[in-house]
Amino acid sequence: MLIKLAIPEGGFIDVGAITNTVVEAERIKAETQARGMSVEEIILITGEMHARYAVLVWKKTFPNAKIALAVTPYYFEYQSGHKILLQRNKYLLFLVRVAQYLIARTIWHYGIDFFRKIKHPVSKTV
Repeated sequence: MLIKLAIPEGGFIDVGAITNTVVEAERIKAETQARGMSVEEIILITGEMHARYAVLVWKKTFPNAKIALAVTPYYFEYQSGHKILLQRNKYLLFLVRVAQYLIARTIWHYGIDFFRKIKHPVSKTV
């Protein structure tokens, strides 16, 4: 699949199970730095309700990179049996995503530590 998208070998980095968007971006940054890679472009694939916040996080983590965004439909972001209660209902999830983005935009200049501490449960089958 990556070859069809013209992504070079080594252009995809798996950092294992992650607990939130900030941790994911920071792990990718640490891994690219460890490999001596210069990150100029990022393809960010996420849900449409999570997209604004995710782009904010990735731009903060990789300020000089061009970020291309591909979104999946919102109805893939919530599931009736999700471990996180707020992700079981599309309306609650929408409100959470709006609040998350507004809080991030408001306190972002203080850093992303607040968001790094918020952990999502990770399945052991990941």
